[in-house]
Amino acid sequence: MAYGPALPEQWGEKTRPVDFYDLKGDLEALLAPLSIVCAPAEHTALHPGQSASLTLDGAAIGWLGTLHPRLVQAHGLARVPVLFELDWHALSARCLPRYRGVSRFPAVRRDLAVVVAAQHALGDILRVVRAELPAHVIEFTAFDMYQGPGIEPGKKSLAFRMLLQHTEKTLTDAEIEATVSAVVSVLSREFAAVLRG
Repeated sequence: MAYGPALPEQWGEKTRPVDFYDLKGDLEALLAPLSIVCAPAEHTALHPGQSASLTLDGAAIGWLGTLHPRLVQAHGLARVPVLFELDWHALSARCLPRYRGVSRFPAVRRDLAVVVAAQHALGDILRVVRAELPAHVIEFTAFDMYQGPGIEPGKKSLAFRMLLQHTEKTLTDAEIEATVSAVVSVLSREFAAVLRG
């Protein structure tokens, strides 16, 4: 459980209470390189609309969310705590990552911005795209989300970073462009995404 300020008091950051995303980030860092899926779901002890189920490889492993207002009031808490519960046995049964040598060939970064319907969850988009990536894409992450002037109502702009690196050769421009086109094709087919100009 996390309760109180997100960071120690300091001059460089405003004081703010710890929130759902702070704890979600801590969980992702703790469980790396495993990739948990966080999906909206309701739990009797958690706030409706601020709770999520946690799954790993399709199996339920826990919950994450803010404490239900009725419990906050019943215990006379000044702030709302954020908490999680994990099935440690399910996590400890996982295999350890295998060692893979570091490539001596250069990595290439490509950024990609697309516009999608606002209702598409980022987690779903990342999961679908990552499932279809070729082996030489070593990272695919989101680094920006924007809604506002210049973006149609009901839509959002998402920006992704791709790192490409082969273990046995330097990638050619044609191979890089083919990979980017394949990712754009998946986004278009599965989420009706349009490249942002």
